[in-house]
Amino acid sequence: MLGKITKIVKGIDRNVCPYAALNIKGRYMDIDEDVLKEISIGGKRSVAVTIFPLYSRCSPEERKKEYKKRNLIPVDPYALAKFVRDNPGVIRDRDIVTQWKDGGKKWCTLEFKTVTPYAYPVNMRPQSYLLTKMRRLKENEYIQTSWLAGIKK
Repeated sequence: MLGKITKIVKGIDRNVCPYAALNIKGRYMDIDEDVLKEISIGGKRSVAVTIFPLYSRCSPEERKKEYKKRNLIPVDPYALAKFVRDNPGVIRDRDIVTQWKDGGKKWCTLEFKTVTPYAYPVNMRPQSYLLTKMRRLKENEYIQTSWLAGIKK
């Protein structure tokens, strides 16, 4: 499939608390603490993470269909954080997203983004920064996605 990237992620530490797993040096954190408390820490210590492009605003259900087309399921937050930590060159200039349903069956998302503040005049723009964002989506909320991250079913 054109544009997909697969990397083996080894040594995923599932013994650390979720905040420590997501805290990556050089990234700002915008984390919903209620969502953070509910993420699953279980899973394998090594997985093959595949990221693939999806340049559109889409709902979680639409993203779910894109995963299914590729015989993938969303990667868990611990594995995605390790992927980002191990592959800074791969994720530069790519926003990478995974999603899951929480205990209340509401969609949640983890996004690793590069943010460029465009609200400033060109000559006064601050430098781009890296952001880790985790939140619960509102019902029927669409988000801009550039790359989805998944693992084989």
